[in-house]
Amino acid sequence: PGSFSLRTLDVLKNISQKEADIFVRLARIAVQDGSILFIPDIDNESFLEKRFGIRSIDLILLREIGLIGPSDMFLSLATVKEATQFRFTIGSTCVVIDRPAGTPNLPVPALFFTEVGRELHQFVERDPADLEYVEQIARPFQFPGVVARSGIVVQWYADGTFDHNDLQDVPGNKPMPVAKGKPRQ
Repeated sequence: PGSFSLRTLDVLKNISQKEADIFVRLARIAVQDGSILFIPDIDNESFLEKRFGIRSIDLILLREIGLIGPSDMFLSLATVKEATQFRFTIGSTCVVIDRPAGTPNLPVPALFFTEVGRELHQFVERDPADLEYVEQIARPFQFPGVVARSGIVVQWYADGTFDHNDLQDVPGNKPMPVAKGKPRQ
């Protein structure tokens, strides 16, 4: 009692097998940053269809039943004044992006899960993410000095934090060199 909203219970009661299958496929590749759950839409949904078989019509269906929000939203990482880390998970894979001071604002188109979608997401098994997908997700964060690394979550805590194994550079995402010397005038 009280663990799930009445809206979530209503969706769960009325969801079809087809809708549930599409939701599970999408939820397995969802990016989680604390309570935010999203899928970066880097290439206007074509990667989702090619790699995971999730078509635009499937996303429309999930919007209609209230599991994901509108398609015109952006995840925005603010310009950083001091070095910081952006940490998120995809299933049981964690990704840590080190952003040096001065890394610019980065708006990334994204598909966000609704509150109902976030509540149902916790029932989806957390498997390690496909490395090609991790590379695709990390690509928009590439700026001079930014380093993207990934590893496997070995321990989850009730507050949403986690411990991970040794981090490795994300394949194909080598940090761009930082410009040295005086800037051109």
